[in-house]
Amino acid sequence: MSYNKDKPKKNRSAWMLYCMEMRPKVQKKNADLNFREVSKKVNEDWKELSGKAKKKWTKEAAEDKKRYEKELKKWQDEQTSESSEEELTRTRYNGRKKPIPRPVGVRNCFQLYMKDKKKELKKADPKISFEKMNKKVSKGWKNISEKNKKKYVKMAQDDKKRYKKEMKQYEKDRPKTTSESESSSD
Repeated sequence: MSYNKDKPKKNRSAWMLYCMEMRPKVQKKNADLNFREVSKKVNEDWKELSGKAKKKWTKEAAEDKKRYEKELKKWQDEQTSESSEEELTRTRYNGRKKPIPRPVGVRNCFQLYMKDKKKELKKADPKISFEKMNKKVSKGWKNISEKNKKKYVKMAQDDKKRYKKEMKQYEKDRPKTTSESESSSD
């Protein structure tokens, strides 16, 4: 979905309103300053303003917020339920929906063992290097008893079940791309 031009413009903050008014004045007085320097000067002036002086822009910002809320409500009422729902699910500035994350892959018994042992080693020695930690974990895995290994084999089997379940849900919830929907209709 592309950017909706009809949607009301977001309300401006007191600082933004101040900048919009003062930037041209500062630029006129200091023609030799570039955009960055002008912005810096306007920001410094804003910081030096007293609470009383900022009141004008705070009041304007409050009025602009009311305007925005009023226009937004009117705009939302005019939208169809489908387009409103699409608008609410947008998460990025460019208008694309955030993709549904793919489930974490199946972890094997060694990976699960490594995860457990790394936590223990980090607790025992927070400054342990990544290399030393991996060597200790690998050595521990080679010397692990069958009884303890079974625990991780069982965990890996459970993780495989979890992955299959999550993938089913992922495939069900994921919107089909145009190429996928064309191939499934053939």
